Amino acid sequence: SSLSELEEGARGTHISTLQHLLKLSHSHDKGDQQKAALELSKLVEGTVFPAVSFGPLAHALCRLVPSEHRDVACYSARAVKTLLLDDALRPQAVAVGIPAALVESLRRWSDEVTCVRELVGALQTLCWDRVAVPTVVTSGIVPLLLDLLASPDLETRLLCTATVANLMSYADSLLLTQDEVVEEVSGRVGSILDLAKSQDKAERCYAVAAVANATAHPTLAGRISELGGLELLRDIERDHKANLNLGGTRVAECAETAVLRLTGSRDPKIALRKYKYRWGNRPTMELMLDPQTHRKRLQVCLAFWVLCTVLLFKPLVFSHRSENH
Repeated sequence: SSLSELEEGARGTHISTLQHLLKLSHSHDKGDQQKAALELSKLVEGTVFPAVSFGPLAHALCRLVPSEHRDVACYSARAVKTLLLDDALRPQAVAVGIPAALVESLRRWSDEVTCVRELVGALQTLCWDRVAVPTVVTSGIVPLLLDLLASPDLETRLLCTATVANLMSYADSLLLTQDEVVEEVSGRVGSILDLAKSQDKAERCYAVAAVANATAHPTLAGRISELGGLELLRDIERDHKANLNLGGTRVAECAETAVLRLTGSRDPKIALRKYKYRWGNRPTMELMLDPQTHRKRLQVCLAFWVLCTVLLFKPLVFSHRSENH
């Protein structure tokens, strides 16, 4: 009883704080906006708000994210990045215009590394989610991302390459009708292939995944082949055959997927492979396959866990029984 009362009290305090910060966010004073952005970025990290609170919060962040003041844009983008990890909030974020606000801010602050990291982190998760991709693409994200692939900052390149990989995972679906986007990516395929040669393990992984996803589009597959991508990917597949990469997925597997597609494989399982990343404290890689395959893998893992548990505790149980007798 007392615990639930404490929780109710804490929730009430958070709501009161949120209302105050929302008021500050609509102020024309830079100091008020900065305070609102900073405190919101802290508040959303450890607070679960009722769904009804997200609408007003999202509208406030839409106002703050494209700010002409760097700190306001940076802290509010951090808040958005955290909120977008909640699956239930992303459709609402799209509906109120968060993608357009993020892209507008990225266009304004593309030379500011601290801002870019927060903004692209948020966009990475949006591009991971099919629901958000069309809106993000029409907001003009692609040329900005492609330009940032040449950033001297490694973390920026990692975030952007992962986001490009996410977008390319829709190369055989949503992007089939996006000729302008395909043309823009086609013109930068060489840059992505260069990143696939990176000495940095994560950067190489993301770039190869982006290339593998892109091979599902006939125009992009043709461009990759023209630039010697098939030979490069064969080399990568051979060199990394035994090296585990992020999330337990091999770089070699990404390369293998690309090679098989480029050489005309008709295996439906290969056609279903998509490599996508959602932003997190440590970027992880997800291999999206047939859901039935995932289900079977889960069942096998669960059965194996039960068997190990039985084998582990069986001697202890019999030992205990013999002692009692």
